[in-house]
Amino acid sequence: MIETVRTWTLLRQLRSSVNLSPTRLRLLQDTLLQTAVIHAYENVPFYRRFWDAQGFDARSVQGIQDLARIPIINSRIVREATERGEFVARNGEAASHNFLYTTGSSGFPLAVCRRAEEVRLWQAGGLRTYFEHGFRWHHKKVQFATQPGVSHFLQRMGISRTTWISPELPTEEQRKIFLETKADWVIATPTVLRRLIKALMATGGRFKQPRAVICQGELLDAETRKTIECVFGSTPVDLYTLTEVGYVAWQCERREGLHVNADTHLVEIVRDGGAARPNQLGKVVVTDLRNRTMPFLRYDTGDLAIAATGPCPCGRPLPRLASIEGRLRTSILLNDGQILTTRAIVDHLAGVLRLNEYRLHQEITGRFRLELSRAATLADETHGHEQTEARSRDVILRHLRKLLGDVEISIETVGPFPECGEKTHPIVANIPLSIS
Repeated sequence: MIETVRTWTLLRQLRSSVNLSPTRLRLLQDTLLQTAVIHAYENVPFYRRFWDAQGFDARSVQGIQDLARIPIINSRIVREATERGEFVARNGEAASHNFLYTTGSSGFPLAVCRRAEEVRLWQAGGLRTYFEHGFRWHHKKVQFATQPGVSHFLQRMGISRTTWISPELPTEEQRKIFLETKADWVIATPTVLRRLIKALMATGGRFKQPRAVICQGELLDAETRKTIECVFGSTPVDLYTLTEVGYVAWQCERREGLHVNADTHLVEIVRDGGAARPNQLGKVVVTDLRNRTMPFLRYDTGDLAIAATGPCPCGRPLPRLASIEGRLRTSILLNDGQILTTRAIVDHLAGVLRLNEYRLHQEITGRFRLELSRAATLADETHGHEQTEARSRDVILRHLRKLLGDVEISIETVGPFPECGEKTHPIVANIPLSIS
């Protein structure tokens, strides 16, 4: 009961922050950043060692005007510091009984340690987004996750029920549980939703249309968004979440970019050593303002995003991201130096190929190999044999060259492929990329 009251109090505070004026939000951010930096320097061995070696004076930070002076860290640096036992605040590990585990999609799986108050903040951050979209305590949720979350007091009383479904269950079992739940809210990765939708369409029958569908944990491509809208009758809400830092940004009812949770996180889109210009692509660097056990300060997430322009038409004053574009390591480099992101590639190919029916490999800058599953056909065709296959390859090649330019492209038939998701990507880039 006490934890529920604490979570409710925190939720009220976070909800009131959504409409803070830019001046009040800046003052809050200045205080939180200064506190986070001093805490990290004094209590986390890694930061003291790393910042001293970089010549950075933690005590000189007065607010977010000093953010760019803080050295950037990345997943490799964090993993190595964690292995040395340097990344957890003193007494933090002993005080914590909660661990979250990254998928290792960046190549470095990580156990993230959280104290009870940080878990509470994580829960309240998610609930804030839900309430912004009309969530009420009597609504029922179904959430797909390998490990179920911790239930709160209201749920133990039968209110605000959440049914947890493991994506590792057989798809048919997931479908049955989903149908039995008759949930108002569905929360899952795009991969899980594609699999669920395929099972629902295969068996037919009617089911309760949810009030809202929340997508998190992966890139939500345009084709999957359209499919969710068609089947569930609800435009999905895209959340940008990271195991390392929690809920970072979310779409409002306008679905025009993503609002940053600026009272809990600072998000920079970095390009050419500084802030990206509006509509410019850059790497996502996140600073968690409130986590104290394993603080991630100026953390290069490995993701790419496009910087937004101007305020959101919804009227909320929170800063925005125009879009999340996918991971840098699954982007490709063209001959002219342009970077094509996962979103740009997947959305372009949706015109001729279905996601999960291909893998695009970049072998060198001007040479690509497209692998097609044996079941692959043109997106607008469902019949035909030899003529369709020949025509398909010709259409696919022309479509690819519109995106890639005059490059060498070979096509092979392989497969079937595992479901695209956090660990399995439709783009395989063999050229190391960097975006300064």
